[in-house]
Amino acid sequence: MPVICKNRKFYLLISAILLLMVAVYFFLSHIASTKAESIFRREMSRQRVMTGSVTADRIKADPFGNVVFTNLVWLDVNGEPVLQVPQGRFKVSVWDIISGRTDMDTLQRVELDDAVLSVRFDENMRLDVLPDKKRFAAAKPQEPKSHLNLHGRIPETELVLKNCTLNVMYKKRYFVLNQVRAVIQSKTDDFIKIDFSTGLFGGTMVGDRMKLYGRVDISKAVPELALNLTMYQIVPASLGLGNVQNNADVFLEVKGKLQQPLADGALSFATLDLPALHFSKVNGNVHYEDGRVDFTDVTGSVYGGTVEASGQYNIDDRHYSIDARGHELLASIAAKSTKINCRVELDLHMRSEGRADTVHTYGSFTSGPGHYMLIPFDSISGKFDNKSKVLKFKDVVIKTDLGNVVTDGFKLVDGKLYLEDIFLEVPDGSEKIKVR
Repeated sequence: MPVICKNRKFYLLISAILLLMVAVYFFLSHIASTKAESIFRREMSRQRVMTGSVTADRIKADPFGNVVFTNLVWLDVNGEPVLQVPQGRFKVSVWDIISGRTDMDTLQRVELDDAVLSVRFDENMRLDVLPDKKRFAAAKPQEPKSHLNLHGRIPETELVLKNCTLNVMYKKRYFVLNQVRAVIQSKTDDFIKIDFSTGLFGGTMVGDRMKLYGRVDISKAVPELALNLTMYQIVPASLGLGNVQNNADVFLEVKGKLQQPLADGALSFATLDLPALHFSKVNGNVHYEDGRVDFTDVTGSVYGGTVEASGQYNIDDRHYSIDARGHELLASIAAKSTKINCRVELDLHMRSEGRADTVHTYGSFTSGPGHYMLIPFDSISGKFDNKSKVLKFKDVVIKTDLGNVVTDGFKLVDGKLYLEDIFLEVPDGSEKIKVR
């Protein structure tokens, strides 16, 4: 019996100690929550997690580390706004707040509603808003490190964005992402998990929506990407691709170093209108590297035939080149007339220096046998050149049994036809008769 009493007293003592510890903890938590605003302002004034300053209008916390705030503003060291949040929530480690030992990992989860975030990257993809954890320790001379080394610089937290706006500037590229919804998780020092989507986006590139998901490996000196990016209804004209308004969908696998990302994937146009050409069901492969996009194995349908194309596009100066070959095109569809009937092979080239007025389209064509109205011919061949709304044809030869009909050229200027001299060459080439 005495043994039982001793055990009971021991258990009661342990229980009392535990209850006392819990009571003290919640008492301190209650004090911290009632003084959440003053604690927040004090910690933000001396924090080293983000460069610049962070302020908020109203702070309300509970004893469990959940904090609600309004009108939070983060200014960089130059006084420029990095983040503006009308309303949001975050969760912190209560023990860190009570003990006063706050560091990057004190912040466990952040939710931002209707926030506007503006970030700028330099040419080396450096974004100096997150310092190294070692800043919290006593300052000691250290060897300089790459700004890209994110290992140990990212808090183990979760960031949730709801209906936010993101402005991103990098080199000459500027992007505005609207209706951003994202969950970005960093639970270890090894990787960041990303699930990111947007509504309409604009700037250097305009489109309807975007989705990005995957991981960023930050365990290495230079982070490595393993992401999937899908962009819907991109408007080519926004990239300087002439006046092309047909929308494209692009699907990419993004990999490589954060500083020098690589991407491979595919693009798709339901329809594509280029000068004097209307394509449908256009599909091809895409490769991105160092600001340049390469298009390969592009296929589509045009004027009842098929087309194969390849090209290059530079994002920064917007220069581009496209080379295409059309097979078995129906001349009647191209000319929008049933008077001419034949199949045409087309060799097409497009060049641009980034502005609509510099777009230069040129090439050559050759047809098989056919007829114009009731007049048969063996073939039609020639060269064409289209620039500044002037479409020129030259070296045009129409081969017939009676001889070759030839002309040095004719042109269309704003839809008006201008003809050069037309000649009929007799079959043996001995005579050239002017017919116009």
